[in-house]
Amino acid sequence: MINKLVLLFITCFIVSFSSAQINVSLDRNCLSINSALLAQSLIKAIGADNVKELIENEVSFLSVSDVDSLGRICKFDKLLSQKGSLPEDAMNKLELYLIKRETRFFICYDKLPGINDNDAYKIITEDLFARNEKSLIINVSFPGDLMILYEYEKEKAEKRNRKLSKYVYLRRQIKKYLSQ
Repeated sequence: MINKLVLLFITCFIVSFSSAQINVSLDRNCLSINSALLAQSLIKAIGADNVKELIENEVSFLSVSDVDSLGRICKFDKLLSQKGSLPEDAMNKLELYLIKRETRFFICYDKLPGINDNDAYKIITEDLFARNEKSLIINVSFPGDLMILYEYEKEKAEKRNRKLSKYVYLRRQIKKYLSQ
């Protein structure tokens, strides 16, 4: 009986603590990490071949999404595309994938000058809790700035008599930012 009470207490503590967490990041690479998460999810949701096609056609988009305090996507509000677009069925697959997998994006903030990380985090989380909102709005882009140095890296590879495809480069960027 005591074991069950201890287990119940621990479970209640963990559940109440986890609902009070906020997935905030002050990291200067926060937007790149979110873009890497989105790109990886897109590959898994619609397949590598479709993402290769998007990259080759230089399709980029910005999602404006509702997330909970843990950074999990609740809903894509809209996709804004600069060149080309993500087909509606691909968008639906991506949204479903993100929701089912409970993918957690970061809620990115810039740290104010003169404030240490702990104080900045405390100010941000207190503000978010004070708002008492069920969801927040974040922007996540594909491919974001993940492809910004592709041409430079491609030229370096060519000097060594190697080829570097956009997709391979994207995968390297995903690995780079998600391994941090």
